[in-house]
Amino acid sequence: MQLDVLQLNLNEIKLLFKHGKTEDASLVEIVGWLAERHITTVITLDKLGAVCVCCPPEKDVSIIIALPLRISGLEDTTGAGDAFGAAIVTRLYLRQMQLGTHQRLESHEWVPVLEEARYWAAYACTTRGGAEDCPSKTELKSLRKRIREEGHWSPVALKDRSEAESILFLLDRAYSSVQN
Repeated sequence: MQLDVLQLNLNEIKLLFKHGKTEDASLVEIVGWLAERHITTVITLDKLGAVCVCCPPEKDVSIIIALPLRISGLEDTTGAGDAFGAAIVTRLYLRQMQLGTHQRLESHEWVPVLEEARYWAAYACTTRGGAEDCPSKTELKSLRKRIREEGHWSPVALKDRSEAESILFLLDRAYSSVQN
């Protein structure tokens, strides 16, 4: 068994990086540490989306910024992170089954995975409480269409590490203020 991706929310990964220190490591420091060790990681930021540290084999590290999809008819954010993670696992599993072998994703291949995960998370936000089922293809297609028609769609952005640092800094600050 090989690990394709580590997924934690920002609070969880900051706790992991604390190691007896009194102050939390910054998102920039955490991403830097993961990138240096080539550990592909998705860090979810609750209502602020997610950051993916893409570490394809023997290639430069990329950072993917996946801002959340704004949706009308928001009911409850319970389960959105779980839905996001479930979409990632599903996409990775289907890809492996299609190829018949295990291969790590290239940076550009993570973009549609995270795009799909945003729709699953948005769908979870349209239901009250944790959902016990996955959205059907038809439900996701309808949600995609509605989000685009309402003009709430934003692309998932692939960046190199130096381009991403200021965005990571701002996301870290915004996440901290949302949590307090």
